[in-house]
Amino acid sequence: DVDNRIQVQVAKALTDLTQELHHKMGNALLFMAALFVPLAAVAWMITYAAFRPVLRLTTLLHRRHPLDLDPLTTADLPDEIEPLVESFNQQLARVEAAVANERRFLQDAAHELRTPLAVLSLQADNALRSQDIDEVHHSVLQISRATQRSARISEQLLDMARLESTGLSEAAVCIDLGAVAHAVIQDYRQRMSSREQILIED
Repeated sequence: DVDNRIQVQVAKALTDLTQELHHKMGNALLFMAALFVPLAAVAWMITYAAFRPVLRLTTLLHRRHPLDLDPLTTADLPDEIEPLVESFNQQLARVEAAVANERRFLQDAAHELRTPLAVLSLQADNALRSQDIDEVHHSVLQISRATQRSARISEQLLDMARLESTGLSEAAVCIDLGAVAHAVIQDYRQRMSSREQILIED
């Protein structure tokens, strides 16, 4: 009262306060759990929508043939992924060029080695059929020359393959045309000798 002679004190039991705190904490946890589920669903939908092109690209790569070197499409890709796919396409282009060089090398090797191999077969047949020691010696000599030429062609083809693999196929190279002409004449001379023809070298 005015004279401060009456005091009123109100209190709660500790067990009541503990129960009230537990009740509030339980309600808060239930609210957070109920809020987490839709937030997680929304986050998953956004993430899936953002990375769906990447997942589609991954599936396409798994189904792709090992020798398929066609470039990958960059449509509908995220801006962060598009440079990676473009770099991969550039690598595919380089691999395709290397494969084309290998095919061309094999074709050149088969074409260039066809003539000396034919000469080897012809001279070997002549040596087997001949009874004259001089003719056998001549055939063996021609076989030796054809073998040496085959070795030179193989070295040249390997050098060409190395130049193409290092990107130096356009480099200037000095070629001895006289030696090339002499090698061609020797090939034709061997062919014509088997036909009893004469090649006159001017």
